[in-house]
Amino acid sequence: MTINTVTQSLPLSSLIFITETWLLPPLHLPTSWQQFHTYGLPVPNMRRGQMGISLLVNPDFPYPVTHIPSVSPYVLSCQVASTLIHCVYLPPTASFSDSDALAVLRDLPLHPSPSQTNTIICGDLNARHARLLGDTKTTTRGTLLYEWLLDTGLYCWNASFAFGEPTLVKQRRRRIVHHDDANVSSSASASGVVGAPVGVPDGAAAGSGVVSGVVSGGGSFDDSGGSGVLGASGVSGRGPGIGVSLDGGAVSGVTADNSDLLSDSSDDSDCTDDGEPVNDPMSYISYAAGSIIDLFIGTHDLLHPSLIVHSNMSINSNHHPVSLSFAFDSPPPVRVDHPRWMWNLSKLEDPSCSYAPLFANCIAPFHDDLVSLLLSTACPDFDALGDTLTDCIHSSLTESVGRRLPKPPGNAWFWTSDLQAAFDLREHLHTRWLRSPNPFEQCKRWGEYLAAKKAFQKAIRRRRRQSWKQFCTKMATQPLGDTTGTLKRIIRGRSLSAPFSHPEGPVAAASTMAQHLRGIYAGDSLLPNRPNAPPTPPVPHFVDECPFDADDVDYYLRKRLARQRAPGGDHIRAEMLLPIRESLVPVLYLLFQLCWRWSRTPASWRLAQVVPIYKKGDPLDPGNHRPISLTSVFRKLLERCLYDPLVSSAPALDVVQGGFRERRGAPDQALCLHELCLHHTLDYGSPPVLAFLDI
Repeated sequence: MTINTVTQSLPLSSLIFITETWLLPPLHLPTSWQQFHTYGLPVPNMRRGQMGISLLVNPDFPYPVTHIPSVSPYVLSCQVASTLIHCVYLPPTASFSDSDALAVLRDLPLHPSPSQTNTIICGDLNARHARLLGDTKTTTRGTLLYEWLLDTGLYCWNASFAFGEPTLVKQRRRRIVHHDDANVSSSASASGVVGAPVGVPDGAAAGSGVVSGVVSGGGSFDDSGGSGVLGASGVSGRGPGIGVSLDGGAVSGVTADNSDLLSDSSDDSDCTDDGEPVNDPMSYISYAAGSIIDLFIGTHDLLHPSLIVHSNMSINSNHHPVSLSFAFDSPPPVRVDHPRWMWNLSKLEDPSCSYAPLFANCIAPFHDDLVSLLLSTACPDFDALGDTLTDCIHSSLTESVGRRLPKPPGNAWFWTSDLQAAFDLREHLHTRWLRSPNPFEQCKRWGEYLAAKKAFQKAIRRRRRQSWKQFCTKMATQPLGDTTGTLKRIIRGRSLSAPFSHPEGPVAAASTMAQHLRGIYAGDSLLPNRPNAPPTPPVPHFVDECPFDADDVDYYLRKRLARQRAPGGDHIRAEMLLPIRESLVPVLYLLFQLCWRWSRTPASWRLAQVVPIYKKGDPLDPGNHRPISLTSVFRKLLERCLYDPLVSSAPALDVVQGGFRERRGAPDQALCLHELCLHHTLDYGSPPVLAFLDI
């Protein structure tokens, strides 16, 4: 739930990559930022996963972000403008061989599409190299990485802008022997510990080997730079993470230890290298060991690049956030506002709401016009009539309840002002500790920071228990229908859905989908010689022959029109029509009579918004999406009024027809088919051959 601590610590970031999320499908992070995931792998006998990479996109970022699916569990790829970005997490050598890690890098596509002119590879590679990065040692994986960079012509941005600056700092505690001051200093220098000391001012050498006087941390130096380490904040962590942010055309990246970022729970017990509790803190000294494993690699030069290792930011991680910023060579596309108009419909339940009186006054002149048009022998302008009715409803809603913006997803209900205050205090004390003037003040401020961190973790756990209790109480006391609806929303929210997108933006995505649908429904595959359409009966018809009356319109509006459905192009839902039913039904009945008389309807009723729904496969392929049509609620109501007369006058359906019929469904058809197969087997001694056709 504390993903807010990440987004609030990096508010100017546009893209944030987090590795080691342990997230299993189809779960999502509770945030209002757009998110994409390479889900983790399940862990046997545990309710969490392992590995996993997440991408968070700032809602204010003006460029479209296209997620590119990857079959590798170590990679998350996306495209921003003409830049292809691969976020990679390569586990430490102990659990992932160096040859396999290099194979993951070699399999990364650098320029698979003509629209991609630059490629950035970022992430935790767990590779160290002294000559390339200014690290204090070189590992086998670092040597392989250096050779791969030379072979492919790639270069590392850390070497240009942050040479020698550690991205991972682990604070350790080592036992010392009390003889005299000389022995203490000699044992400290003989330990061979490398890395920047805790509290060292910015710009200090990463490999100075200075031992700080802070009494915290513990354990021995881990050359692999992998999981299970103790960070500079004294918090145990697992996997590292890295992110990218693009502020107004600039890209920056963020490194974070995700397991503490997402759960904010850890053990702060002080132990020795052997795992024994510390009885005499003065028998141990603390040191900080740094390594450079969170890297940014590029294929081409960037426009105004800069890379910063944010060593003064804690975010409860042993990895420092790393940001790479640059400018795009093309301006952002024109941002399209949310296409759906929305109102504060919850205010309609207020007895003092003025929606119904306002609509009655607005629709009265239109009612008189419809009465006169019904007696006229000239065909009216149905498009103008439909627009007038829609405008009356829109204006009445705006004046009475007001417009609103779409509610972004997130955990605003969870993140309270008390949590925000505790988080701000933790970050303030961490910054204050880094700026300690001397070792003694540093020890004091370190204790204050640990106390604030524990208080924040306690507040998170308390809020988590409180929100769960409130949810259970609400589910147990509310009506059964509301409880069922809540469960359906939870299940629907956990379903995997990949919206159709295009690397060049939403306009290009709409054009691509339109061309795909045009190729399917244009009728090019139909026979050239086919029967003509039946002749249209002469108009006008007699109004007395209209098969429904005002009571039917009122009944279908109250009882048969579905609620909580997505609106069509007129943005009107059934919930907006019920409060004004007394004034609306006479107007709708007159308008429906005109439609019957002239066999015409407004164009807006015949225009549908086609929305692609993801099925399976590559989400960038328009053929892997199922189109659905969102039509006007007035069209649906008119169809309901005509449905019963049409069914009564139409030929009877065959008895074998089971689809789209009341009180029939797939289980009935499956049972009949099963019985037919049994009879065939008994009669002929062998099961039948079945052929299923989807026509």
